[in-house]
Amino acid sequence: MRILVLSDDPETIRHIDTDTFKENHDVLFYRDDKNPLQVMSFVCYNYPKALIADDDYLKPNSVEVLKAIKKVHPGLAVIFVSSQVSVDLGREISQLGIHYFAQKPLQEDELKDSLQTLIKI
Repeated sequence: MRILVLSDDPETIRHIDTDTFKENHDVLFYRDDKNPLQVMSFVCYNYPKALIADDDYLKPNSVEVLKAIKKVHPGLAVIFVSSQVSVDLGREISQLGIHYFAQKPLQEDELKDSLQTLIKI
């Protein structure tokens, strides 16, 4: 299964960038250009089955980028990760069909369990 990670957070990347996990999944990391069009282009080009989107990386365009991605790729399973605790953000994100909303600091097992659940769906 192809999983795309949009993050430059070392902790988030460390949780996913393990040999055990990468043996079973095609994991791609995008942590270069934060331009929303470049992010969209990368996601569309690689056509992942699951996406881990880091709000802190995509700010201030997180919601808009995810809306655009979901329009093009409506069946994409998304895990949204954020250090921000906001009811407003939660409302916006939940309307986009996000599967999991994880708060930083992440627990490695929590993130991997979320991904394993998405894989089974």
